[in-house]
Amino acid sequence: MPSKTELFGRWLQGSVVIADEGVSTGRRFWVHSGTGTDGAGHGGSPDAPFASIDYAIGKCTADKGDIIYVMPGHAESYGDGEGFTADIAAVRIIGIGWGAARPTLTFAHAAASCAVSAASVAIENIRFVAGITAVAAGVALAATATDFEMRGCEFYWGGTTGDDFVLCVSMLAGADRAIFEGNRFLQEPAVAGNASAIKFVGPCDNMIIRGNEFMGDSSVACVNGITAISQGLMFLDNVVHNADAGEPYLEVFTGTTGVIANTRGLASGATIAANAVADAMAHCENFVVNTAGTYAIIGGAGGVPAVDAD
Repeated sequence: MPSKTELFGRWLQGSVVIADEGVSTGRRFWVHSGTGTDGAGHGGSPDAPFASIDYAIGKCTADKGDIIYVMPGHAESYGDGEGFTADIAAVRIIGIGWGAARPTLTFAHAAASCAVSAASVAIENIRFVAGITAVAAGVALAATATDFEMRGCEFYWGGTTGDDFVLCVSMLAGADRAIFEGNRFLQEPAVAGNASAIKFVGPCDNMIIRGNEFMGDSSVACVNGITAISQGLMFLDNVVHNADAGEPYLEVFTGTTGVIANTRGLASGATIAANAVADAMAHCENFVVNTAGTYAIIGGAGGVPAVDAD
C-alpha cells in the first residue's frame, strides 16, 4: 500500500508550499517588512513574502483555516487610525521567532489600533509596543469577534516613561468565548497610564484567561469587566502584579459568574475581597499579597484554615 502523510505540496502565489494539513487545510502566507512586497507573485514563500500583515489578511479566504506566518524581524509602525484589520473569519496569525526578534508592532499614535471584527481569529507570538503616550487600545475586538484566541503575545510599554497602552485589549459586548493564554502584559511600573490589560465592555461570556502575566500599574484593574454581567469567566493560573495603590487585579460587574483559581502575585487592595472584586465568582486557592515583601499563606486554628489577609 502507498504510504500516507499529512504533508501536501501545492502552488501558492507562484511558489511550491509544503504544508502540514493535519494542522490546517488552508493556505499559508508569509510576511516580512524588510524583504517583502505587497503584490502579485509574493506571499507564497519565505523567500518572497508580503510586506504587511493587513495585506496578507486580505488574501485569505473566510473559514478555510488560512495561516499567516509573520517572520522574525518583521516590524510595523502605526500612525493615526492605522493597524491591521482582521476581518476574515478563521484566520491564524503566527509570529515566528523569540525575544526581540519576534514580529513587533509599534503604536506611534494614540489612535492606532489593530482591529478584529471576524470570528475565530487567532493571534500568536506577536509583540505589541506602545511608542507614544496613551494608546487607546492595542487590539480592539468588535462584538462579531467571537471565539477569538490570543496566545504567547506580549504587550510592552516600550521603556520610555509616559508611553503606555490605556487598554492592551478592549472587547465589545458579544465577543464571547475568547481565550487569552500564555501572554505577557508588561505595563509601566510606577505611572498609571494603563487602565487595564483586558477590558470587556458589556457581556462577554465564557471567556478563558489562563496562564498570563500581568505586570505594572493598572489604574482600574488588570482585568476589567465592570459594565455588565458576564457568564462563565475563567481566570486561571495567572501571575499578577498591580502596583497601583488600592486597586485590584480583577474587577467585574456584580453578578458575573465563573472561577478565579491559582492566582499568584500582588495587588494593592486593603483586603482579599478588594483585590478580586467578583462577588458571584468562585475563589479557589488564590495567594495574592497587598504589600511587597509580605507572604501569602494559609493560616488558621483548630484545623480550619483561613486565608491570611496579606
